[in-house]
Amino acid sequence: MRVPCFHTHGTCLRGPKPTKGQGEASARGTTMTGDCLNCIKYLMLLFNSIMALVGALFLAASVWVLLDTSGLKHVIMINPLLNPTIYGFLILGGVLFLLGIVGCTGAARENKFLLMVSFTVVLLIFVLELICAILLYKNLGKLYKDYFAKELKENYGENLLFSNEWDDIMRDFKCCGVTEYKDFKEEVWPPVCCPNKVNKNCTDEEIFQKGCYDVLFHRYDKYIYSIAGFSVILLCTEIFAMFLSLMLYQSLQ
Repeated sequence: MRVPCFHTHGTCLRGPKPTKGQGEASARGTTMTGDCLNCIKYLMLLFNSIMALVGALFLAASVWVLLDTSGLKHVIMINPLLNPTIYGFLILGGVLFLLGIVGCTGAARENKFLLMVSFTVVLLIFVLELICAILLYKNLGKLYKDYFAKELKENYGENLLFSNEWDDIMRDFKCCGVTEYKDFKEEVWPPVCCPNKVNKNCTDEEIFQKGCYDVLFHRYDKYIYSIAGFSVILLCTEIFAMFLSLMLYQSLQ
């Protein structure tokens, strides 16, 4: 027995003809699915673009610090917490920039493989960032004034590289010691604290009076707050990027 067909837009379709209400509901469902898919794609493009931008900023800032000749690089070199951190930001910036491009490509082309790669790698980076944040919090004492003063008294004059880095800091920023010129072992300050005279003929008034910790903090505190702000933006962006990757992946099933 032949199944009757009905014609729609010039095509013969087999089976019972759908009612008017069923046809409209089907059309609305298709439209809503398409609209939702496009919305997810555009949001994913947005958040992956933000991630790539933040990654590029971290990468550029890290390179700038490592090539800086104004003294900040020397501060990084003498601190056991800041030194690995800046290289961590350098690697993180590069990886995030590439991941942002991969995520945008996966969303634009609706490529399920790229979407899953993006989700997996972002998840791994997110977990590593949380671990690093916990370790950083536990080692915040290495950024305090007392720690710098202790390191200065113990290592200045004993460690040549350490001493040279500190000499460059004091010369560039016209400061002496961490809090004052008496921070050195046996309170014997180095000649760099009074560059115009030899050590024995330099009076207290002619020595650099400011401690380097306060000078550096007031000069670079805005950068510290900027890094903290971008880090928060990055974590939020990663969460949304992972969520949207999964949604778009499921929509393409």
